[in-house]
Amino acid sequence: MSSCYSRLDADGSKLRGHEPSSFAFSAQKLQILYIVWMAKFEKHIFICGNQRPVGHPRGCCDPGGAAGLQKLFKQKLAERGLKGKVRANQSGCLDQCEHGPNLVVYPDAIWYGGVAAADVDEIIDSHIISGKPVERLMLSDSCINTPNCEHKPRPLLPAPALRGK
Repeated sequence: MSSCYSRLDADGSKLRGHEPSSFAFSAQKLQILYIVWMAKFEKHIFICGNQRPVGHPRGCCDPGGAAGLQKLFKQKLAERGLKGKVRANQSGCLDQCEHGPNLVVYPDAIWYGGVAAADVDEIIDSHIISGKPVERLMLSDSCINTPNCEHKPRPLLPAPALRGK
């Protein structure tokens, strides 16, 4: 039976066979090579780029769709020599719409809301470089991924049925 894999393994031999164990072993070797060849990012910033119609009750993090915050983060990180150490990616919806524009910094798991272009330097200098999160922009733990956040719009309950007299 011929193999559907014909890549080179870490030791230079060809991967052959369909056995999951042989592929998993080779994937592990490839992962080790990746770690050696490609350094991990120290931090990863995910900037919400979700768009919604004007007036949507949950808000919109990137109304113009221009990825302005993400581009500004990339520019400012590069200016500070952090390209390759810190990555700024535009993400899809982070489901914190009521707090937008928002972003999250990993591996710290620090969430920021209401971020404006004027806040980018402070976030980079204070949090990314100095390790001190910007408290005035941090989202409360009680608002992150919970249905009980006080900022989320409450669904309108249907009017009770009118009862006859």
